[in-house]
Amino acid sequence: LAVGLICIAAGLAQLGFVTELLSKPIRYGYMNGIALAVIISQCPKLCGIAVEGDGPPAQALAFVRALWQGQLNAAAFGLGAGALALILLLKRWPRVPGMLVAIAAATVVVTLFDLDRQQGVRVLGALPQGLPSLALPWIDWSDLMPVLGGALAVSLVAFADTSVLSRTYAQRQRQPVDPNQELVALGATNLVVGLFQGFPISSSSSRTPVAEAAGARSQMTGVVGALGVTALLLLAPQLLERLPYSALAAVVIASVMGLIEWRDLQRIRRMQAWEFWLSIGCAAGVLLLGAIQGIALAII
Repeated sequence: LAVGLICIAAGLAQLGFVTELLSKPIRYGYMNGIALAVIISQCPKLCGIAVEGDGPPAQALAFVRALWQGQLNAAAFGLGAGALALILLLKRWPRVPGMLVAIAAATVVVTLFDLDRQQGVRVLGALPQGLPSLALPWIDWSDLMPVLGGALAVSLVAFADTSVLSRTYAQRQRQPVDPNQELVALGATNLVVGLFQGFPISSSSSRTPVAEAAGARSQMTGVVGALGVTALLLLAPQLLERLPYSALAAVVIASVMGLIEWRDLQRIRRMQAWEFWLSIGCAAGVLLLGAIQGIALAII
């Protein structure tokens, strides 16, 4: 609720102009850094390995160490690699829903050969049935300042992530974007989520490219997705029970690969080399320090 109120207030105060200060090299660097971070986070899942690490470098190190120790799950990796290859192959035929085909095929294989029980392939499991109830999250006065402080930090992260992502996709699809309206929409969404026991949200650097790769062209994608999730929770929570995590990782990896911008960066390098290295520095900063710190470093 606090994040929602802060974002709505910022949008009404026309603070969205801050995104205009982010140059194209910085936006490219941010997206490239995010894409690489997402790929690093999904590689262990693709191989059926559970790793812990605070940030991409630690995750990558833990992943390599797990591989060295022989923790690779061959069955999970086969499913993930097969799903990834199938998705990339079916991209030649845009009308074929390659991601849906890959996920369905992986789920059928797990079910037929009982791979989750026989080979230890991690699966999604049954979804909780029903919808969360409406509840007002009361807090004590002593909790007010810590909540507001945390909400301000979350709002900054959510706004930076949403604004850079929306501007990047607006440029790619040649569509207009109003950052102030984005702020108000982000705030309204968080207000509703807060009343139904949800956590603060922003745009997603992994699910946005998944939606685009699946053919999304407008905000109706979110509406249809919400209705689909609602139908699953109410009518068929068992439908995705045998869906393997490695196949989901393949979907995310295949999608964020399209986020990596290199061709236009090469053009920028020929025109102005220092802007190219600024973009590379921003990407490195996002990978090593985090999204907000990487952008701040590039701006400075």
